[in-house]
Amino acid sequence: MIESRIESRVCKALWAKGAIAHKLTGQVGDPDRIVVWLDSQGLARVFYLELKTKTGRLSKAQVFRHKQLLANTYIVRSVEESLIALENEKNANA
Repeated sequence: MIESRIESRVCKALWAKGAIAHKLTGQVGDPDRIVVWLDSQGLARVFYLELKTKTGRLSKAQVFRHKQLLANTYIVRSVEESLIALENEKNANA
């Protein structure tokens, strides 16, 4: 499956769970999406998603940039992995 199709399905699945996945188009190496949702206290929480195909790998720029970010970055290859990332973040911020 091509990355754009994975990205579309991931965004729809996250939306259904109450999260918004905004496209990032800033610096070279930025993750594909920043995911935002409200926790149980109404505070906005964020994490990043880097979407890859089954054989896709991070570039050197992506590895470098992801290390600079102050929130977790997940490399996901499917809708299921993106939902696991969301659940991990929700549990960590509970």
